[in-house]
Amino acid sequence: MQFAKSSKVALTLLASLVFILVGCAAATDSKWTTIEKRLDSLKEERALVREKLTRNPTAPDAAVLSEDIARLNRQVTRTERELSYHPTDPVSTDPVPVEYKGLALIENSSAIKVAASAWYGLSESERATISTKILIATLEASMYGVIIDGQTVDESVKGNMFGSQLGSLLGQSSYIDGALYKGNSYSATGQVGAGILGAVIGSTLNKEAQPIFRTRYSVKLADGSIQMTDAVAGSAFRLPLTVCVRFPSLDISDQTLCTQTAETLRLRFLK
Repeated sequence: MQFAKSSKVALTLLASLVFILVGCAAATDSKWTTIEKRLDSLKEERALVREKLTRNPTAPDAAVLSEDIARLNRQVTRTERELSYHPTDPVSTDPVPVEYKGLALIENSSAIKVAASAWYGLSESERATISTKILIATLEASMYGVIIDGQTVDESVKGNMFGSQLGSLLGQSSYIDGALYKGNSYSATGQVGAGILGAVIGSTLNKEAQPIFRTRYSVKLADGSIQMTDAVAGSAFRLPLTVCVRFPSLDISDQTLCTQTAETLRLRFLK
């Protein structure tokens, strides 16, 4: 008899929890799904505009296409920050002139990225020799620099026992209602048992703690300007000062980029 009553309480409790909490979770999921779809749409539109500009860099609307790419770069960055995604490299807004045969687009992952100032410090014949052997993409001075400051804020989300607490309350209230208004006998032990059962069921809806640390980096770019960008990580460790990074992605894969000159490129590719 007691087991049957507890089972009925458990079913009532489960239905109540689903009604109260699943709707909230669905609304939250829908919000993030909408933002992710917007990000995918922006990236797709940007890729189409970049392809059109690359296909005919001397077209009458080339300047308009470049402005569209810059606008889409800003929108993509804002949306990535809204989702706490790591910012990706912006797509180049510069048309690819005809005389730059052998240069790859910046977004080409297989191309070696070099500083534009160092690349164009080489002679035309030197650039042609290197381009026949290696796929090169140039980075403008606004695309890389040195970290000069970093400030980290703890945005971690604390865990909670809301599911267990709500489940326990609903379990006990269901038991008491059954005992007082449906002619069943009341037992303190039964109430405690219903509370424990409700807490166990509700524990599946508890929220685990999420470590989130947002660091705002100040980067002195090669063109002399200072720009800031955010990075989100699961720990408080951050990039050290004076490290050379791509901006705004904070890629640290090539520490020679910030000190490249025409001479260092000759030593690297022509010796």
